[in-house]
Amino acid sequence: MVLNASVFGERNRDGLANFRTRTRGLSLGASRDLPRAFTVGLEASLNRTRYDEPDALRVSDGGRQEDRTIGLNMNLTKRDLTIRGFSPRLTLGRSVRKSNASFADFKRTFGEISFVRQF
Repeated sequence: MVLNASVFGERNRDGLANFRTRTRGLSLGASRDLPRAFTVGLEASLNRTRYDEPDALRVSDGGRQEDRTIGLNMNLTKRDLTIRGFSPRLTLGRSVRKSNASFADFKRTFGEISFVRQF
């Protein structure tokens, strides 16, 4: 079993002042190799985004927009199937964002097929 954790920060300096943001977050994950060359993984993340400028059009109290996003992803990789050194990975995920801004909340469920390099 492999466990991983990361703490991250991001700065977006958009041309429009009211879209400039700072994001901080935390991610925790685990993966395990299974029989028949499968690997299954699970990752949870939490991040918080703050906008630099107040925006009265989006935030009812005229303050700064703040978003909190929670994500959960599950993936399955088939290690012994390779195409030019890359193995297929299927990811299913869910993210939920709560915001103090009008119309900024969302819930998203997604699926993704990607190819990952085996080292």
